[in-house]
Amino acid sequence: MPIYNPFPALEAAEIVPVWCPDCGYTGDLHRPDLPLRHALFERTILGDAEEEVALLHRAKGLFESLGLPWGDWPPADKERSPALRKALNADPELKRRLQGSHMSLPGRLAGRQQQAEEMQKRIREGNAFHAFCPACRRDVLRLERTFYAHLPSAHTIL
Repeated sequence: MPIYNPFPALEAAEIVPVWCPDCGYTGDLHRPDLPLRHALFERTILGDAEEEVALLHRAKGLFESLGLPWGDWPPADKERSPALRKALNADPELKRRLQGSHMSLPGRLAGRQQQAEEMQKRIREGNAFHAFCPACRRDVLRLERTFYAHLPSAHTIL
């Protein structure tokens, strides 16, 4: 599976679609400067990490509520249960995120939590560029979720 470097696509874009998770603003930025592109990239990664941390905490709670061990995903055959299947069917977002993945859930949670905390610290300490929403003026503006959906193969690094 190729590994993509998404930043060159962001650097090359003339029009950058953005959204604000706080107020719902959506819009296009025309030729944003490089610091703003960096800020959008960082805020997007931070938002993804925070969302995944929340999702993994939800998965942990689900496993605990079913008396299942919180460990590798997918669970061993003996640990799969109709209750787990039913619970995942009731939570399509969690099911979609876990489906097809192979990972240590505790390791993934720890890694993404650390990534989010380090980025939050950089922002708090003023060691990051800013991406203020034009509507609510909060420093949370992100790339629109579909921006990287069709990343050109020119940005493949491996």
